[in-house]
Formats: sequence, structure tokens, C-alpha cells
Amino acid sequence: MSKFAFMTNEQIKALESGEGIKPESRSVTVLVAEGSHPREVACQTHGPYLTRIQGIDPLMGRFRYRDQNTRGMVEEVDCCEACADAARQKASKLDREHRDEVQRQRAGRNWLTRCQHAGISERELGWTLGGLVARSPEQQKAIDHGQIIIKAIKEGTPAPSLVMLGKPGTGKSLIASATMASALALEGEKYNHPTAGYTTASGMFRQIRATWDRKSEKSEGPVLDYLTSLDLLVIDEMGVQAGSENEMQLMFEVLDGRHRNMKPTIFLSNLPMAELSLYLGERVLSRLRQDGGKVIAFNGDDQRSTAKVTAGEGSAA
Repeated sequence: MSKFAFMTNEQIKALESGEGIKPESRSVTVLVAEGSHPREVACQTHGPYLTRIQGIDPLMGRFRYRDQNTRGMVEEVDCCEACADAARQKASKLDREHRDEVQRQRAGRNWLTRCQHAGISERELGWTLGGLVARSPEQQKAIDHGQIIIKAIKEGTPAPSLVMLGKPGTGKSLIASATMASALALEGEKYNHPTAGYTTASGMFRQIRATWDRKSEKSEGPVLDYLTSLDLLVIDEMGVQAGSENEMQLMFEVLDGRHRNMKPTIFLSNLPMAELSLYLGERVLSRLRQDGGKVIAFNGDDQRSTAKVTAGEGSAA
């Protein structure tokens, strides 16, 4: 009997005598004389089974037995098929888990890239609504409303808009960014590849006005189409502009287009509601309130100096 596997001499002698129990669920191939019969051996897990007698593959035999005379010899394969099946299933499971993990990591990197392209700042990158911990009733209301927006985007139904008012550092930007990130996390699932974008009001006006330059390669129409077609648009720093008639008309065109397309908008402002109402005008506010839109005023002082982040949780500050 010639050995073709890692086995001790004691194990080989035990197998040759027919009394051995192969200690591991591995396949052992040995050379035996032609005419040899299968032997009964025992598996520690599955009990007795028969070895298998087979001819020597001409090509593989040259590699396996190049220093041995194989004339008049055949191979005896000692392998518990039940163990082999279990090993194959385990390997298949590990392979699937590895592929799934690679896919999750790739999806995570793609998601972060989409969040960056959407305008989410590095400071707020990576947070979703599920990872935020509210520090005030107003923050909790905003997070809950953000979840309603995400649910509507997921289901393809009209989503309500949201206006968040309050001093800097009260959690408005983080909640808005987390809502955007949660919408973008639906990418790759069976939804309609949600899109989202962040802009300041001044930045939006500049983007539209830039198309009025004769040297501009863009026209106003495509820019307005982009702003009105995003599944979720966040407009920050409302009310710090001059509030000119031109700005109000541009704002109305964007909000009216989004209203007609049934797309939600999140407004962020440091102004109190009375001043914001004068700035936006009743036409814009009316559209924001439809489909269950809410205005949430954040009370309290700047929390950024005391904000803490714990593992798996983010303070909505």
C-alpha cells in the first residue's frame, strides 16, 4: 500500500489491517494491487462505510506517482461521503458569506460615495436616521418625520416636506443629512434608485443665475429640472439672502416644480417662523404644508460644544 496523503505510519498500518478509524474527515488515496476489494472502515461521525476502488488516471498518475511503479496497481480511495458532503456545504456557506461580505463592503463604499456626491458634509457623513439619538422632543419629532419621508420614498407615494427652524447647533443639519443618507441607502434594492441633493439657498440661486451668462454651457431649464426631480432636496440657510423678488420667484419655481412632481423638500433656517413666513411667502409655505408637511421649531442653545458620539449611536446635535 502506497501513501498519497498526510498520514502517520500508525494510521496507515491501522487502515491496512482494516481496524483503523480515520481520525479526520479527509480523503485518503493509496495504491493497491489490481483485484483488491473495497474494505469497510469507520468514520468517527457517521460510522462504517466502504472504500472505493478506481483506476489510475494516466495524466494525474504521472504527477502523483512519478517515483513509483504503478504497473498492476489501482487506487483505493478512503473517503466518508457524508463528511465530504458536509465539508462541501461548509465551504459553500463560507464562500457565500465571503461574497456577501464583499458585496456589503462594496455597497457601503458606493453608498458613502453617493452621499458625498449628494452634498453631505464629511462631518455628517455616514449617519442614517436609525443611528441618531434625540436629545429633545423636537429632534425626535424631526427624526420620526424623516422616517415618514423615507417610507414614502420607498413606497413611491407622495412624501411630506419638512421645515426645521432654530438656532445653529440644535440638530437640524444632522437630521437632514441622515434623512438624505437613509434615502440613498435604498439604492440597489428593489426601489427606483432614489436621488438626493443638498444645497444652500444662496448656492441654489447662484447655480440658476449662472445659466443666464451668455458664456454658460448650461441653460436654466436643465438646472430647474434637476432641482425639481430629485427624490429629496435639502435647502439650508433659508432667510440669510436679500429676499428679492427675483429670489422669491426662483424659489417658487423650484418648490412648485417639486410639488407637482410630488417630491419632498427639507428646509433649514435659523429664522423664527414669523420671519420665515414673510421671507418665503404664502405660496411657498402652502406647498410645503401639503401631503402632511410639518414645521418644527427647535428650542435650546447650541449643542455642538457638548455633543458626544457613542458606538453605533449619534447625537442629533
